[in-house]
Amino acid sequence: MGVDYRFPRHASALTLGARPSNDVNGLLVGALRARSFQIIALFAGEAGLLGACSGCSGTLLVSVILATLFVGCNTNQQGYEPEQPIAYSHAVHAGRFQIDCLYCHFGAERSRHAGVPPAQVCMNCHSQIKRDSPDIQKIDAAIESGTPIAWTRVHRYPDFAYFDHSRHVAVAGIRCQSCHGPVETMTRLRQAGTMSMGFCLDCHRKTEHSGNGAVPSTDCSACHY
Repeated sequence: MGVDYRFPRHASALTLGARPSNDVNGLLVGALRARSFQIIALFAGEAGLLGACSGCSGTLLVSVILATLFVGCNTNQQGYEPEQPIAYSHAVHAGRFQIDCLYCHFGAERSRHAGVPPAQVCMNCHSQIKRDSPDIQKIDAAIESGTPIAWTRVHRYPDFAYFDHSRHVAVAGIRCQSCHGPVETMTRLRQAGTMSMGFCLDCHRKTEHSGNGAVPSTDCSACHY
């Protein structure tokens, strides 16, 4: 009799080793992991992949697949704080000098993406200020060569979730700090919130109406379409 590699139908995120979570996103991801584990294990068993490669066990093969899936499903990058090519400090610009977020991230008012400001925006001030700074000289060199500065992206939603900055900033009047945390205190930008589905839904449920009177939606099709 062959070995049944399928997981029981009642397998849950907890029984399969996924981290338990109280938010909706964590529960959904856990359920998807559990179901995906069942499908992969069933496929591996039915297709004879177990033991198919010489010199390694089929169980090891499935373990590698499951581990890859488990890691790949973990989209929570809360606390992510990468080093950037330019030592730009939000604490200095947005904090000490109180430069409005929308002066640099002007796309947030009019489009889906807030965007990274072009280097020329930096030079609106720095053509006269801190000209001897090595970082300002890097920006100068990037403009002269026509080479974009390779900033490392900090905040990213998965492709299956639609988010529109203009709807939140221009229409609803949501402050940047509501999602991005106290940016004006950050010397190096980091992801303050989980940016999970539960993170968004909690805000939509707690907000009775936006600045223009619109009621935030909790319908799936508002973000997933």
